[in-house]
Amino acid sequence: MGMISYSLFLLHETVLMLARAYALRLVKPVLKHLHGPELWIAFAGYLGIILIVCGAIAYLSFRYIESPFMRYKPK
Repeated sequence: MGMISYSLFLLHETVLMLARAYALRLVKPVLKHLHGPELWIAFAGYLGIILIVCGAIAYLSFRYIESPFMRYKPK
């Protein structure tokens, strides 16, 4: 997690904005019918999915963009 933390920091805002723009628009009618614990479980699932997606994108960014540049930096 420490290696990808900077990539995660840079990318999480973009993923959150895209999720809000697209995914929440699709599930908004369903969320109106959830109350109490069901709503919290849906929110926890949303956060879990966002964390997994952000982590995967951050890892790929670190692996294929950041790491090659770090190999060639002057010492």
